[in-house]
Amino acid sequence: MGPRPLRAARALAETELGGLDGVVVCLVVAAFGPAPEISDAVAEHLTAVNSLAPWRSCAPPREARCGRNNGAEA
Repeated sequence: MGPRPLRAARALAETELGGLDGVVVCLVVAAFGPAPEISDAVAEHLTAVNSLAPWRSCAPPREARCGRNNGAEA
């Protein structure tokens, strides 16, 4: 599932319910094995994916937040 269905759900919630007060994340990327044996690179990747993916999936597109011609990099 990419960001389109999530953005559509967010838009529907905004239209029908006046927005969302919170989002519960119940999907994560996992690593298997004893925690002390997981490399720093894997731990950093897991932390980045699990913390940023929900935010980026549900956030409005950049042009809606910043304007299309503001000069910001996409």
